[in-house]
Amino acid sequence: MKIKFLLWYVFFSLWLMGCKDAESAIDYKQNVSVRLSMDAVTTRGVSALPAVDGYHLRYVLGIYKQNEADGTLTLIQRIPQTTPDFNLDLATDETFTLVAWADFVSSGTDNSTLTSVEDEFYNTQSLQNVSIMKEKWVLNTPARDAFCAKAADVTSSALQVTMTLKRPFALMNVKGSYAGVQSAKVTYPSVYTAYDVTKGDITGTASEQILSAKTLSADANQVLIFDYLFTHPLADGASYQEGSILYDVNLDFFASDNATGEALKSLKVDYVPFTTNYKTNLICPVENTSSVQVTCSIDADFETPEVDGDKPFIVSSYIRGNFYQKGDISTESMLACNDLIYMVVQPYGDGTLYFETPENNATFTGGVTHLESFAGRSGVISFDGTGEMNAGPHLMNNATGAMGAFTFATWMYIDEWTPDAVVFSKTVGENTVSLQLGDTPEKLKFTVGTVVSDLTATGLEIGAWHYVGVSYASKAITLSIDATKTADAISNTGTLPFRASTLLGTNFKGKLDETFFSGIGFGNPAAYKDKELTFKGDWNATKTLAYWKYDDASDKGKDSQTWVEIMKDIRAKLGGKKILFRLGVAGGNWKNMCANSASITDFVRNMKSVMDKYDIDGADIDFEWPASDADFTNVSNALIALKDGTGSRIISPTLHPLYYKISAEAISKMDWISIQCYGPSPDRYPVEQYKIDLQTVISNGGIPNEKIVAGLPFIGATSDKSATQAYSSFVNGNLITSPDQNTVTYNGKEYLFDGQTNIKIKTRYARQQNMRGVMSWDLATDVPFTNSLSLLKVMKEAAAE
Repeated sequence: MKIKFLLWYVFFSLWLMGCKDAESAIDYKQNVSVRLSMDAVTTRGVSALPAVDGYHLRYVLGIYKQNEADGTLTLIQRIPQTTPDFNLDLATDETFTLVAWADFVSSGTDNSTLTSVEDEFYNTQSLQNVSIMKEKWVLNTPARDAFCAKAADVTSSALQVTMTLKRPFALMNVKGSYAGVQSAKVTYPSVYTAYDVTKGDITGTASEQILSAKTLSADANQVLIFDYLFTHPLADGASYQEGSILYDVNLDFFASDNATGEALKSLKVDYVPFTTNYKTNLICPVENTSSVQVTCSIDADFETPEVDGDKPFIVSSYIRGNFYQKGDISTESMLACNDLIYMVVQPYGDGTLYFETPENNATFTGGVTHLESFAGRSGVISFDGTGEMNAGPHLMNNATGAMGAFTFATWMYIDEWTPDAVVFSKTVGENTVSLQLGDTPEKLKFTVGTVVSDLTATGLEIGAWHYVGVSYASKAITLSIDATKTADAISNTGTLPFRASTLLGTNFKGKLDETFFSGIGFGNPAAYKDKELTFKGDWNATKTLAYWKYDDASDKGKDSQTWVEIMKDIRAKLGGKKILFRLGVAGGNWKNMCANSASITDFVRNMKSVMDKYDIDGADIDFEWPASDADFTNVSNALIALKDGTGSRIISPTLHPLYYKISAEAISKMDWISIQCYGPSPDRYPVEQYKIDLQTVISNGGIPNEKIVAGLPFIGATSDKSATQAYSSFVNGNLITSPDQNTVTYNGKEYLFDGQTNIKIKTRYARQQNMRGVMSWDLATDVPFTNSLSLLKVMKEAAAE
């Protein structure tokens, strides 16, 4: 059936006449005229009623007495009828709330029941709890349309009351073009089914609803399925695209005409925005993709000009690989976000990418072979003195320079003692870092720059497996052979090299097994002698830069500890849910990179290559902080180039209330812009300062509200700005006693932080101001989402209100 939405006037006239004493205790009455009108009637200039074939409109008017003492409403009368003119008797000394509901009821096959006022699709016996009749909840049914209005504080002194009827729900259109599809099933995991007209809001509890229907014949709009859904009221008309409520929607399409059998196509769409009196379009993909385009729009059927958008409210946070591997980030917390940023990339000055846990898959030259087993150990690598292992250029340095501390450890079997044979080495010009065999057994030498340190290696002899571990920190060397320290705190003040390949096994005759580099100096380099590297609960293990087990003969140089392996594990836990997964690019030599156009070009090319290879949704750019106009210009140029060079991928910079002046062109091209409203200076934490900071960025930085993602802290900071601490530490120390709490004494220091109440207030403010979303720093510093004290939990709740 085709519904024709025509704009109309409906007039109520209330003649308040004096009544007989036997009829009422009300002695004085006065005529009041009440007008009901549809939206935008005055601009359309027509007065015809909406019509649906086979149905007629019926009207229900509820008259409620307002109780001055407690503000409650008492129903005086409920009047259902088929005409919009009501004659009421109202007292002159009372205050009333008038509630109107209009919907469609069946006229019968031959229009024989045009006088029916019985409930058809909605139970309206209480206008404070209008509920969908479940057995009549059918997809693709235009007769389920309905309208309502409320007028409060009505007294007999009002000569005329005008009430404007609006829909209490959103319209969902599922659009697409699928060959062979005859029916569809729609599952709402959690949806509201009742509406309180007196409050203008949904009521009751959400529940799962499953509906099915034949799909509609394809037309120009390709609508397959449509439905009406109750929603919250919209607080700010400018933010309709964000949705006044978010529902998950699961779609299954079938070849049968009754939605049975095996589905031809299944789609899960999370956090779909729905807004009262607006359409939300779910535009289904072609067969070989799984993404669903979501747009929230208005069109002529809904009485207002058409506008399109695709902007769910962002709930974003960061994942640091070390904390994830240690077990500090729960799966539930990740699933609660719709934008996850994996903080792992730093740019070199030339635009090359450095990853915090580099991908160091080794290559081999010369006489290097894999052995299935040797002398009691399985999966080992064998050197005959003519070859070497190349571990790549990213060990013992980051994007800005050499690491000041590291640890190397391996099982080693020496076949023949060759003086100066290389265990590992890295050389740039005159500067070297290396571990080599000494002149005789039980001697090693360690070189930094041009300074050579001779180390005692008691017990290191040929013909047996030994565990060799060496650490370098604070310009001092510690060596362990097996479980014994044989050299400790040996000073070496040489200069470490920066970017060059790390080579293992040059001129070495022997075997290696379970080899790793770490980005920290171990007090005991032999810590992992008797155990395999595992990461959960072990902070030191998470700092591993490379780990070669040599167990796979077909890929003997495989690095088992890389940012890619961590990413795969994270994404597996997301279970295919529609959550943006982006790379976090922070720090590094960003100033030099951004100052050189050729470096920017290489940076963009490298970022695109990684995104393409691993199907990554975009990047968050956190360059802290531009200090001059030139810096801001350079950063702006890099952001523009990155967005232009990566197409539809989501690119957002992270700025600060004190550092935000990127160019207007950069602002316009960014998908959104995060603002670190937490410093981490405690000066930024108070709610009022948060509001001031955001408004400053808007007014002085020219960043529109709808582009801003407001940053909230899951950390505390001391008043003297000397330290920060994770909120989870406060919870785990049993120091959080109230959601209103914003200060705590931890290890003798007072910290200021945002408790649950503040997080709610700040999230609500972002929504009220029509901002793009909120982000947090970070998931590891909160308690798990399932914990009742979780900050992310209340952020998510406030975002969905």
